[in-house]
Amino acid sequence: MPDIVESMESSGGRWKAAIIRRSDGLLQVVLLKRKEAADPGQGQAAESWALQGKSNAFFDDLAAARRAAQELLAAHEGET
Repeated sequence: MPDIVESMESSGGRWKAAIIRRSDGLLQVVLLKRKEAADPGQGQAAESWALQGKSNAFFDDLAAARRAAQELLAAHEGET
């Protein structure tokens, strides 16, 4: 499992971009979508994050990875 260096959520909270450190030391951005599943016995929703995709770019600079993560979130902000 890659190490999550940093993550950020979209303003609506439905999307998350995580910056992960790969085994080769490079950084990659992954996109996650919030999933909720109703728990009929409790009347609550269970929450988890589902992987939606990975960037094709690899970074050796955290600032560049952050910019890519912000762009990825902005591109998906209006999607449901």
